[in-house]
Amino acid sequence: MHVHQPRHTGLTRQINLLGMFRRFDIGTYRFDNTIAHQNILLAQGFFVNNLPLQSTLSAEKNAFELFAEVSQQLTEMRQCEGLPFDQIKALSSNHQPMFQAAFNYRHFGAGMSMQLGQLKVTPGEILPAEIPFELVFDAVNQGKGKALIVNISYGEQLFEAEFIQQLGETYCGLLEQLCTRSEQSLGSLSLLNQKKAEQWQALSQQTLTDYQWHDSLLFTDLVRRQAIEQPTAIALVHQDQRLSYAELESRSNALANLLIRDFAASKDDSKFPYLRNFDPANGFSWASGNANFTAGNNNESTSEAANAYGAIALYGMITGNDALIEKGMYLHASSTSAYWEYWNNIDRFRNESSEYPDRGNDYDNFPADYNRITTSIIWGNGSSFSTWFSGAFAHILGIQGLPLNPLVLHVGQYPDYMEEYVALGLTESSNGKPSGLADDNWRDIWWNLWAMTDADASFADYQSMGSNYNPETGESKAHTYHWVKTWQELGHLKTGAGELTANHPAAVAFYNNGKTTYIAYNFGANAITVIYSDGQQLNVAANSFEVVTVGESGDDDGGTGTGGSGDSNVEGNLLTNGTFENGIEGWNGGTVVAEGDNNVFSAEVANPGNPWDVNLSQSMTIIPDATYELPVTVDANYLKLVPA
Repeated sequence: MHVHQPRHTGLTRQINLLGMFRRFDIGTYRFDNTIAHQNILLAQGFFVNNLPLQSTLSAEKNAFELFAEVSQQLTEMRQCEGLPFDQIKALSSNHQPMFQAAFNYRHFGAGMSMQLGQLKVTPGEILPAEIPFELVFDAVNQGKGKALIVNISYGEQLFEAEFIQQLGETYCGLLEQLCTRSEQSLGSLSLLNQKKAEQWQALSQQTLTDYQWHDSLLFTDLVRRQAIEQPTAIALVHQDQRLSYAELESRSNALANLLIRDFAASKDDSKFPYLRNFDPANGFSWASGNANFTAGNNNESTSEAANAYGAIALYGMITGNDALIEKGMYLHASSTSAYWEYWNNIDRFRNESSEYPDRGNDYDNFPADYNRITTSIIWGNGSSFSTWFSGAFAHILGIQGLPLNPLVLHVGQYPDYMEEYVALGLTESSNGKPSGLADDNWRDIWWNLWAMTDADASFADYQSMGSNYNPETGESKAHTYHWVKTWQELGHLKTGAGELTANHPAAVAFYNNGKTTYIAYNFGANAITVIYSDGQQLNVAANSFEVVTVGESGDDDGGTGTGGSGDSNVEGNLLTNGTFENGIEGWNGGTVVAEGDNNVFSAEVANPGNPWDVNLSQSMTIIPDATYELPVTVDANYLKLVPA
């Protein structure tokens, strides 16, 4: 068997067939034994002097019947090799439209067209072209039937040599079966050699065929579930090695824990340094710890550390390891807080804004004469507005968003700041938008960042280019579209800055023009209740998301409040579902009944004069040092005593 890479050049005559509201581009050519391949588009089978040689494969047909059919057709077709084109019309199988179009095309001059029922034929342009074939099997009979030489031609950029070798072995095995088992049906032939068949059989045994998979289960959940229910079943076969699901689960967890120890070891670890490059005093990690520069250690992209430390918390939640959850939360929270203090100097930004109280110069981390709102590289003795690889503003600021995913949501936790951050990052854009950036300046990253403060404007600019751009190396066009559209729906991040919190690390909230959307994911095997600091509660099933949106569009408080919205958006507002539009949701006790067009609260009073029989309440977590007001409005048609 020979393997090579071809480059074929041929002359293709193309004709456009418009029929049944579909367009077909097909090629026709004169057959001879020197041309092995031609560019035949949307046409199947062999062509002998423009006559199609086609055989229908079916699982019931055996190899002998297939070979006999092909041999008979080929013998008949070969008799037509030397005939002129117009003399083989009668030999076309049932005068198929494809052949009719090709035949009639030969009898019409340039620029002419004709109608064949629903088929319109128009002569096309003849162009010579270099035709690359990514994968070709070419079989040649040699030595009067004593040998069959099979050449496999393939493109190196698409296929690896090892795969082609395996493909060739499979092909040869199939040919051998066709010759030695010619009376067996094609459906009974195996594409696997004996060793591969044994491996497949091992993997097929003891599978969870009766298990009802849940759509939201992660792959890790499936492996862990299999390891619990059928630990001895074979999960992985590689060459002569076999691993059961229990062994795969154990080794995978051991590898993951080893990786975590490498960059975030505990104090008592005997093999790795405590927290590696993380600096507890400064609250973030250094890119290297050997201080081999005059300016000391440095760190450029904080998003990389946020991904690493956030992954520890995620892995802890997946495996039920509370110690890892706590470690990941601490490292991630400290790193992201340091990002806002040392890279963005958020306190100076707020001191200069009329929207926030001035906390004074003690809350300013930048030199007095530094006039930008952010920097890029933090050094042991200062900072540098630059990157290691570029001086472009789009790179200097955009690197903090690589890679963008929920582990770096903190980048957008101050939407007002983000507005100015985006403007600075797009300074060198020809139109002040991502679409005006140079091709290598990460348009997609900036659409993503812009979406965290103004998703509508971001998407409008994205639509101006569509998919006609080159994505950043670690980004994809699908992710960019999904990210921007998601922020359009959710608005601004509401958690993260301390004003609204939750008692679960995989819980967030967003605010969009009067609506607050609460989102939580439960990695565990049992249902949990997630409680937000504004009193909102989410009951989250095992291995599932829970999403709750409260409030109505237009009830805008600017997104600065901690309340769960509802009929009025006052900071610390207790009232949720105040008109009972959603039944008893958010309320404790009682029932809601419909009276005409209104939903009203109903309670059974067992003892007249006892107000406590009317049990209707809402609850929220009281934040230290906060001030709360409890207004009560009551409508009554007779004198009542209302306790509060």
